[in-house]
Amino acid sequence: MVTSARVGVVPAVRCGLSRVRARLASDLEPVAVRERPVAEAVGATLAVALSTGTAPAGVADAGARISAAFVSAALGADAETATVRGPLRADVVMTGDEIRAVGPLGPGETRDCLGPVMPEFLRACDIESTGLWHLADSSDLLRFWLSLKSHAELVVLVGAPDQLRALLTELGARVIVDGVAIRPGGTTLVAQLPDGRVLLGLPANPFAAVAALLAVGPAIVDALTLRAPGATMWGRLSDAGVMAGEATRLVGVRQHPGGVWRGTGPAHTAHLGGLIPCQALAVLPPGTGRGSLVELLPIPH
Repeated sequence: MVTSARVGVVPAVRCGLSRVRARLASDLEPVAVRERPVAEAVGATLAVALSTGTAPAGVADAGARISAAFVSAALGADAETATVRGPLRADVVMTGDEIRAVGPLGPGETRDCLGPVMPEFLRACDIESTGLWHLADSSDLLRFWLSLKSHAELVVLVGAPDQLRALLTELGARVIVDGVAIRPGGTTLVAQLPDGRVLLGLPANPFAAVAALLAVGPAIVDALTLRAPGATMWGRLSDAGVMAGEATRLVGVRQHPGGVWRGTGPAHTAHLGGLIPCQALAVLPPGTGRGSLVELLPIPH
């Protein structure tokens, strides 16, 4: 479900990515403005226009993303600081009694194959990871952890416990997205905690977690930093059958000679090995078929 104080509750099956992204933009409270040294501002969003003398029109306006090239131009213009929002910082929490980070595996346990690489996928969304924590499936433990002071603007919670929604209600959090009509990643949740932090709840399956992060993570950054959305990457599919059902599918693809994109096969594993040959995830709404022009979510490598 998607919850909004303005429009009430909308069934998740009616909320594709475009609607969820729009809801995040309208309902998330942006982070505070701060001054940062220009040299440390890559990945932040300009809150006040900054003149570099050489940047093309619009590149240095409020709402623009600060790139490495922009930093170079700003330094060349003798700019020392910039008024920005971000870069956003995230505390990453892996939950699950069966997940083991170190040491030999016991009966029924599985290795944490996602937590150590989450910083790479977060960085692709302009989110810096502050650290990685492992918690057992316990609402009491999560409640205590969330009560600890943090300088991060985000909590990325992978494999959220069953009691998460009740806990968020107890804490007075504002649930903005409770389920998205995508596969995988349909259980994705976004809430704003009373202290202003945003909690992004991702599925436990590594592929589903990464797919959901790449699909909604940039929209969260845009909303929290008042960033103008970047250009969408598009590609034409050469091998997709018509997508039936009401959910948008996220499928690993690779570009082939001639510029067309083809699926790389199933990636439903307990690790991310299925993403090794992928260059992007194709966003396939219902009705998508061979020859369709679709949105592509680049995969960091």
